Amino acid sequence: GLNKIEEARSHASLVEKILLTKPENATPPQDSKDTELASILAVIGDISAATNNFKEAIEYYETAEKIYRNAYKTNFGHLDNVSYLLLQGVKSSVKLNDKFWYKHFSSTLKRLFPIDHHRVKELLDYKLSKS
Repeated sequence: GLNKIEEARSHASLVEKILLTKPENATPPQDSKDTELASILAVIGDISAATNNFKEAIEYYETAEKIYRNAYKTNFGHLDNVSYLLLQGVKSSVKLNDKFWYKHFSSTLKRLFPIDHHRVKELLDYKLSKS
């Protein structure tokens, strides 16, 4: 229920606070190379999406994406956690019917991962509403 989601948010926020105290995370989060921080931000994004806070979820996914890029450089497109994050961004952007973020996350996913990748295939399930 909702209590479990709020409990998860509380735990994840605590982990985020702890990770932000690490010396290498003294810069703004989007400049970090700390993949643990990126992972917890993705979790907080998922929690935000689970409570219909899709705009907030996208902000967390975007920051996590930047951190993964900083950390992994050219290997950015070879990691499962990156494909997961990008697909989650697609899902939240569809819920908001946000063309900018939909295009950002879906085109990044298609550019980085092969056409037969399971998350690229899953993109077919997520389309913006015609408006």
